Amino acid sequence: MKSAKYSNNGSTIKEELFNAIIRVAYGEAGFFEKQKVLKIARANDEVKATLEAFSETARSVHKLQPDECPDELVEAALNKIRIAKSNKPSFAFDVYNAIFAKPIVSAVSAAVLVAVIGTSIFLNDGENLNGYNIADVEEANLQAKYALAVVGKVFSSTRKSLKEDILVDKVSKPINEGIKTVNKLFTKEEIKNEN
Repeated sequence: MKSAKYSNNGSTIKEELFNAIIRVAYGEAGFFEKQKVLKIARANDEVKATLEAFSETARSVHKLQPDECPDELVEAALNKIRIAKSNKPSFAFDVYNAIFAKPIVSAVSAAVLVAVIGTSIFLNDGENLNGYNIADVEEANLQAKYALAVVGKVFSSTRKSLKEDILVDKVSKPINEGIKTVNKLFTKEEIKNEN
């Protein structure tokens, strides 16, 4: 996939580099991306000029101060869009930001959690499973297998009696007799109609 090139005042810079220059100028680029753009800027006067222009624009944007607005106007706007004004810092939000907003802290938290879980798994010697020892668990396993075998035998004998006794005697015999009766009636009707 070819990158688009921007032509601004006769300059041509690849789209990826152009976006990276903007991120560096506004302070949003990562460390390695910033170093890469600065290295290219040292070697290329066009990139250096573009970076300086965007950096100057970014500095002027960051210097802008928010306009002051009368409190009653702010209150009216907040009431209109039904947002409650909250100036109270939240402890839970601060903890969330401290742990998850910073990748290093998040990685350390994950490592500690994995270490705690791993330690608890490896320290469990297998002799005590929630108050039961391994012999108790094996005995319960055998009892469960026996109970399932009994249930299986009951189902197979039920299936056998259903197929051989109930379906043959209670269902198919009356259906066959009914069909024979209907056939006899039709046969008698045909004989009457022929005469």
